[in-house]
Amino acid sequence: MASAKPTPIDDDALRSIVAAEITSAVGYQEGTIATERALALKYYRSEPFGNEVKGRSKVVMSDVQDTVEWIMPSLMRIFLSGSTACKYKPSAEQYEEQCEQMTDYANHVVFEQNDGFSTIYSWFKDALIQKNGMVKVFWSEEEKSERTNHTGLTEDELIYMLSQPVEGEIKVTQSREYAGEADGSIVPMIDEAGQAVLDEMGSPMMMEAPPPQLVDVTLERTWTHKQIGIEGLPPEEFIISREARSMDHARVKGHRMRKTVSWCVENGFDREQCVNLSTTNPTYSLFNTEAVARRTRENELPRSSTAMDESTREVDIVELYIDADRDGDGFAEQLQIFVGGDGHEILKKADGEMAIERIDVDQPFIDLTPIPMPHVFFGRSMFDLVGDLQLINSILLRQVLDNSYGMNNNRVAISNKVDLDDLLVQRPDGVVRVDTDMPDAGGHIMPMPVQPLGQFIFPTMEFMKTVGEQRTGVIRLSQGLDAETLDDTMGGQAKLMQQAAQRVELIARVFAETGFKKLFDLIGKLSIAHQDKATNVKLRNEWVDVDPRTWNSQYKVSAEVGLGYDSREQEAFAIERLLQKYLTIVPMQGDLEGPLVTMPKLHNALDKYTTSLGLKDADDYWEDPSSPQMQQVMAQKKQQAAQQAQQADPAMALAQGQIQNDQAKVRVDATKAQADEAFRREKLAADERIAMHKINADTTIKREQIVASMNETAAKVAADDARAAANLEAQAEQAREKIESEHFGRQLDRQAADEREERQAGRDAAEKVVTMQLGEDGSLSGAVSQGGGPAAPDEAN
Repeated sequence: MASAKPTPIDDDALRSIVAAEITSAVGYQEGTIATERALALKYYRSEPFGNEVKGRSKVVMSDVQDTVEWIMPSLMRIFLSGSTACKYKPSAEQYEEQCEQMTDYANHVVFEQNDGFSTIYSWFKDALIQKNGMVKVFWSEEEKSERTNHTGLTEDELIYMLSQPVEGEIKVTQSREYAGEADGSIVPMIDEAGQAVLDEMGSPMMMEAPPPQLVDVTLERTWTHKQIGIEGLPPEEFIISREARSMDHARVKGHRMRKTVSWCVENGFDREQCVNLSTTNPTYSLFNTEAVARRTRENELPRSSTAMDESTREVDIVELYIDADRDGDGFAEQLQIFVGGDGHEILKKADGEMAIERIDVDQPFIDLTPIPMPHVFFGRSMFDLVGDLQLINSILLRQVLDNSYGMNNNRVAISNKVDLDDLLVQRPDGVVRVDTDMPDAGGHIMPMPVQPLGQFIFPTMEFMKTVGEQRTGVIRLSQGLDAETLDDTMGGQAKLMQQAAQRVELIARVFAETGFKKLFDLIGKLSIAHQDKATNVKLRNEWVDVDPRTWNSQYKVSAEVGLGYDSREQEAFAIERLLQKYLTIVPMQGDLEGPLVTMPKLHNALDKYTTSLGLKDADDYWEDPSSPQMQQVMAQKKQQAAQQAQQADPAMALAQGQIQNDQAKVRVDATKAQADEAFRREKLAADERIAMHKINADTTIKREQIVASMNETAAKVAADDARAAANLEAQAEQAREKIESEHFGRQLDRQAADEREERQAGRDAAEKVVTMQLGEDGSLSGAVSQGGGPAAPDEAN
């Protein structure tokens, strides 16, 4: 029977699906996993088991804490002491440099843009104590604002501050102008037109400088902060579908959180809906058994009264990632849905749209577990391995202590002749009165002996310690303890240490393959998908522009850790032996161009050697031969070597010396000719400037005389006839134009004469012939001939 045609899922149906998936997910309600994780936290803190008896020993051993705290430094050293935990591998040779930049940028995102150390530390510790540790990797776009106060600014200083290039927008929110204090300096007096005021002698008048105009301002900068966020999640805030075998195969996963109404509004959700969904119910859903166990020392309890400020009231929110066929095409898409309140109502955005979005990038959650279990999501923790041993060892130690207490304060049998009050008072050398005529108290006070149990219990505790070592790999020898049961020989100790290292090595490898590879992969995908501009960051001690928009998305991620705890010294020793082999091979093959050893291979060995020594940045100690700077240096060295090889041939050296001598002679002659020509041109230019000054002076005098004469005539005629004066003015203008025309003509004649002289000088230079020869004593001699005639002998330089 054919199935019905798929139909889109409307909002009501989707809400029902979401509510059903959330309520059935692991972690939403109390369950076995939550109970075990809460118990693990109590065991880690060595809290009482609940089976204590009043008046008896209540000591609690710390096997879970000891195991976790021994493994943690090892893991942190493995992952953080090297240059990187993972690397991007290119799909083709031309993407090699791009993947190196991606690796450096991913480490920058983890440790510079985010608090990578704290996040990784919490991630590892959650996994070791509570089965699975969680982190959330996401693209963050947050509107931020920053207010700063500035006092005593001048107008120029304020303009300069506002003109600086910064991300976002700067505006003045508050300002106050006032007059500052005069410094007593003297400045020129300026009039309204901006000109200096002069006294009768023509000197500028001075005055005391007025007080400067100052301003106090409050500046507010607003910008959109975009980056990849990495956040550690408490295990109780994560939910996942019950049938999930892994994070990638889970139909539903989500982040349960409680956020304020203000946070909801800032992230684009409808304010009225969030206020209606807000609650301060003391039975807060996230305050479950695991959350109580986590905060038992702080004795935190939820608020039982309504918040006075509406914006700080809190809303239960689930950021859900679910596979559903919303568009009705027959294929499930991954949707991001924000759900609020106990009724699991889908939130609305400020524009009225539902907070439902299809995502093409992977879901943001990454989990770690130290001991993965096949075909199920939750693995096993250190509590699962040694929790029962902590209970057994605590009970055994309690028995030993109670036995010691009984031996030191043993019970006695007394007759009715003994004063009971004296007997119950426990103090050194105390007196107990006995009502009897007997010389001693024999028969009236008889001690009841207590059998010592230490000889039976201590071997049992030793056996339980051995069981714990076998389960976890945390042996006492590696902890610096002296255990007689261990082999004291050097080989036996090394073997035991190696076995302990293998257990931690396996955990590190699991973390790298299941967690860190996904972390780096998700950072690369988010950078390519969301970063909309190049950013200038410092990578490998150099400022570079990183633009993920140009990256090729076809890459692989490989783990670079998991080589074993305490094996770095062995690795350094092995690489050191390899480098010694290189030193013997390089002289045999002649250089570092192969065929066995090349420059990149040698650099890789040095890089690994530096990392194995615990030094983080190998680039601080070795130059990368593939970098553009080193490529240029190597090219220069090759060119110098080729020149030295040519100079080693005597015939070639002689010919090259002859050529260099000839070239030197030509350069000397050319320089001398250029100097002579420059001197001649400078002399002509000087003569021309002198003549020009003389002509200009004569012309100016003549012009002034003519103008003065005509002005005088015009003044006389103007008194009689204004028209005659106009005619004379016109005649004066014509006379001036004629003089300027004659002056311009003379300038043209001089320019033409200069051009003829330059052409004649060029022809003279072309007709010169230079003849050079090498004498027997190695000196150069030559002759210069004119017009192709016989060369005149010339002395050698």
